[in-house]
Order: sequence, then C-alpha cells, then structure tokens
Amino acid sequence: MVVYVVYNPTFTFLHLTTNEFQYKGMVAKAVYLCTAGVVARAAYYTAWKMSEGACVLAGLGFDGLDDSGSVRWMDISNVHISSVELGTSIRELIDGWNIGTNTWLRHHVYLRIMSQSTKHVPPSSSTAATVMTFLVSAWWHGFYPGYYLTFVIAALVSSAARTLRRNLNPLVTQTNSPNAKFAYNIAGWALSKYTLDFVVSPFMVLTLPLSLNAWRNNYFSVPIAVVLIHLTFNVLGGSQYIRKHLAAKHASAK
Repeated sequence: MVVYVVYNPTFTFLHLTTNEFQYKGMVAKAVYLCTAGVVARAAYYTAWKMSEGACVLAGLGFDGLDDSGSVRWMDISNVHISSVELGTSIRELIDGWNIGTNTWLRHHVYLRIMSQSTKHVPPSSSTAATVMTFLVSAWWHGFYPGYYLTFVIAALVSSAARTLRRNLNPLVTQTNSPNAKFAYNIAGWALSKYTLDFVVSPFMVLTLPLSLNAWRNNYFSVPIAVVLIHLTFNVLGGSQYIRKHLAAKHASAK
C-alpha cells in the first residue's frame, strides 16, 4: 500500500494518454509503463493479502492434520506476487493473478467449451475457448470498452505466447547452454512484463478513446507482435520449419 500511496500520483496509466508521454523515447515509455503497472498492482496486492490474513486468522485455511500430526494449511492466496512480478511467461503471470477467479473460469468456462464435441458441434480450438473465457471475465467486470479491449487482446496474447514458447523452447533446450537459457528467461520476463502492462492499460483508463490513445503512444506494439507471431508460425510455416530443423539435428546426432 505504501508503494501505491507514494508513487501513484507520479506513475499513472492516464499519463500514457498525454502529449507529454507521446514525446518520450521508446525505452522511457517502456520503463514508465512497467513502473505504472507495478504501482497499480500494489493496491490489489494489499487488498488480497489483507483478506488472506483475515482468512488465516479465522482458521479458514485449516485443512486438518497430516499423517505426522502436524497442522495442514490450504493455499488460500488469491495472488502469488512472485509469479506476477518475476514470472518468465504470460502463462505464469496469468496463473498467479486473481487465482480464485481464474480457477473458476478455467473449470466452468474454458474446460466446458473445450469439452463440447457432438455430432453437430465440432471441438473448439484452444484459441476460441480462451477468447470466450476472457470475454466472460470482461462481462463480469462491467461494460466499459476498456475491459473488452483488455480481455480480448489478453486472450490473443495468451495464444500467441503459447505458440512462441512451443516453438522456441525446444531450440533453447537443445543448446544445453546455461547462458542461452538464462538469456531466454530474462527476455521472457522482460517481454512478459511489458506485454502485461500494455494489455491492462485499457482496463485502467476505461474509455475507448483513452485506451486507443494509450496503445498508440506505445506504438500498438503488442497487437502488432501478436499478428507477426501468427503469420510467422501459423501462416508462413515457421513451426514446420523448426520441427524439421530439430528432427534433422536429432537424426544427425544419432
């Protein structure tokens, strides 16, 4: 809460829509965006951790005794701060945020959509199921346009990130180089953090004009990246090329 109270007047998402922000350099914009994200999340962390503490004091996390007679506690956290702030993938960031709601959406929306397969209804793709799940979450939050921009682009980002890691992970793993893996994780952390804060900016400014202005001042970088990933790996055959490359390298190693 101290972080939010002290730094919120200086680092706000509304500043992303101003002319002053528009004329900052690219790196300065990225640093400001990510700092504003940390400050905004601090308020949520405070509320969730206070409620978690209240639940623990009330004994709501008590889960009986284990075989040795020691007290067993359930994980009743609604946020894993380390996963959100230090996660190296979009999936890790999403899984660590608003855990209770994410669990409900996964079981009652996403998995239900994915399991629909009848004579007249073909199985849904994971991307379509993800979009529908995020739209349900947007509808639950309300009807500001910013909510829908955030959750639709978040669904597409989630799908694109899954595609990117599915193709790049084998290449990095195959190198057997600690330096390559370290660099890969650092890049994943930095890009995931920037992407998260870009995606949530409409959620914070709410209106359509302000949302588009914030994105424009950040060069529409994330939507462009999503399109490029889709074109590279799904349309132009990047995934097939990588699979053939890995297969050939594996065969030559035998």
